[in-house]
Amino acid sequence: WLWFKPDIINKALEFRGAEIQWYTAETGGIDFGAGGTIHFGVNGLGLVNVYAKDIGNSHTWQQQIWAGFNVPPDGGVSAELLMAQAEGIPARTNAPEAFLNTSIEKLNEISKSRFGSEVIKRHADFERLLRSIHRFRAIDEHGFYALAKDIARITADSIDLSALQKIVPVPAGQKRGSLKSLESVLASVIDPSNANAMMAPLFGAYDLRLADAHLPPS
Repeated sequence: WLWFKPDIINKALEFRGAEIQWYTAETGGIDFGAGGTIHFGVNGLGLVNVYAKDIGNSHTWQQQIWAGFNVPPDGGVSAELLMAQAEGIPARTNAPEAFLNTSIEKLNEISKSRFGSEVIKRHADFERLLRSIHRFRAIDEHGFYALAKDIARITADSIDLSALQKIVPVPAGQKRGSLKSLESVLASVIDPSNANAMMAPLFGAYDLRLADAHLPPS
């Protein structure tokens, strides 16, 4: 196995037709867009592991790119990659990236069935944003905030506010944003404390999105 900086995945995704797939929580496949998906794993330090023979079987120009991100072995080989390639028993875990689109579709399906309208409105940029949301965006501070911004764009910014406020009207004299409106609808069908806990990650992503626009001096 070989070790690479996580930046290699972002570099690969710059090519036309490139694609990332997720197999388990810490393993996936990267296609540079020229055919041939390379199985990779992420170890405990965030480094990318690939079986050396898989790199050797790739196109020469791809090998040169991989070489530019090669680092000395550190942190061991990804445990889940070893499970798949050495033991032949893939980990029974799931990557959050693989479930983002599925979760939005399920949310819309349930809300339309129960309330007659979808929570999340898809727009022209929606599919592109979905493809861009993955952990390798967050390898530095700037990328971390940019990732939070894109998550907010397909969640808080894409919520059908008027539809939610028809379900749970806003009291006179009060204001309620998109995330608070979704929490209010959730609280009308489940325990309010559970609704608050479920919404916490989305509020967190939105706060980070605001932090990107107003970075503190220190």
